[in-house]
Amino acid sequence: MTDPDILYCGTESGGVYNSIDQAQHWTYVTKDHIIGAVSALRIHPTDPNTVMMSAENEFWRTTDGGATWQIVGSTAFQALNISAWEFAFDPNDPDIILAACNLGLYRSTDGGDNWTAVLNNECTAIANKPGDAATWYTIQYDPSLHYGRFYRSSDHGLTWTLHDNGWYAPPAGEVGDYDV
Repeated sequence: MTDPDILYCGTESGGVYNSIDQAQHWTYVTKDHIIGAVSALRIHPTDPNTVMMSAENEFWRTTDGGATWQIVGSTAFQALNISAWEFAFDPNDPDIILAACNLGLYRSTDGGDNWTAVLNNECTAIANKPGDAATWYTIQYDPSLHYGRFYRSSDHGLTWTLHDNGWYAPPAGEVGDYDV
């Protein structure tokens, strides 16, 4: 975290707030935009004025502390109706951003201007291995099995390998959905 005094909060009812005094006071920073529920929000690791946000099937970015916000991604990407559950910046190169999304895992190498799918099907989380910027983990939903599968990348999220030895799997002949 670059500045522990600076915080951002995305709300379920829509919009983003920020604080520059450790949450003593909050400012509504998306008042000029119609933004629904915020599903993901992440502060840039070295620039607290840059924030990625996902809301209403769009990716947004501010580079000025929330004074202005822009929808990012190509026109084709914006048409996907994509929602991120989580963003993560590469600790060695913050221009590399990974987004665990309803449509898969997406990766940007230019700070969020452009996005490429690196895994299909919904991914619900993304995490970097502490002390190893190249190693990343995600959980991808497998619709044919009805449960999540654990994937690992050792090249900053460019390629992914199923890494589920010891990971939960339903008993043979059953699927992951259970009635309670």
